[in-house]
Amino acid sequence: MSIRQYTTPYYEFDADIMIPKTKGLLFKKFELKSVKARITVDALVNTLVSVSEKGVVPILHLPQKMTDEEVRAFKLLLMSRSTTTASLASLLSYSEAKARRILQGLTTRGLIKQERDGRQIQYIPAVYVPHPSSLQGISTLYELKNGEPPEEKFTPYVSVSDTEKLLKIIWDIKINDYRLIYYPYHVWKTYESGKEGIIVVDTITGNASDFAGKVLAKTFFFTDGVNEKHLLYNHTKSYPCTAN
Repeated sequence: MSIRQYTTPYYEFDADIMIPKTKGLLFKKFELKSVKARITVDALVNTLVSVSEKGVVPILHLPQKMTDEEVRAFKLLLMSRSTTTASLASLLSYSEAKARRILQGLTTRGLIKQERDGRQIQYIPAVYVPHPSSLQGISTLYELKNGEPPEEKFTPYVSVSDTEKLLKIIWDIKINDYRLIYYPYHVWKTYESGKEGIIVVDTITGNASDFAGKVLAKTFFFTDGVNEKHLLYNHTKSYPCTAN
């Protein structure tokens, strides 16, 4: 079993997010409230994460390839919390056949699910989108230092613009600033029953990280160490993360 230390990239955004608040029982009325938030996204697989004293925790992963029509329908459903085929068709000026096809596609992707209300089928979100104030960024818990991390590091696989697209699917968000943060992990290469694998431990917390393990397993070359196209030793504007 061999061990090496790597740092993986996260984008951390300072943002203003408009959050809808629903009022009324019979006649729903939506009001928007602006909330300041610090949002962190894994820059390898474009997953929304939050940070706690236990380490980096995955919150939400959305498919990167969604049509504009799917995005419109999904955003509407996140706001309304439920819809029918006829209601979606009316709100988006689609035919019922087109609305049904979009809803079926979102259901297949695991983003929404069906619930029967009497003879009517309601579609509701199948993923949980947290209130942004409940999320913590890496820099809220740990000290960031300018410069290059001493460890080998993975460079971002997902662009900032693609990450912004993810955030704009789930929130009405305005990005004010962002930083690229490198978070350290110890990686063990294992061999068991003739099969290669990895175990990933959060260097700062000392906890095993299933999430980081799954992410790194997608880019790890077990025979050569790290996929070289994701390694860069002189990347600028990086911020190594260290314990306070």
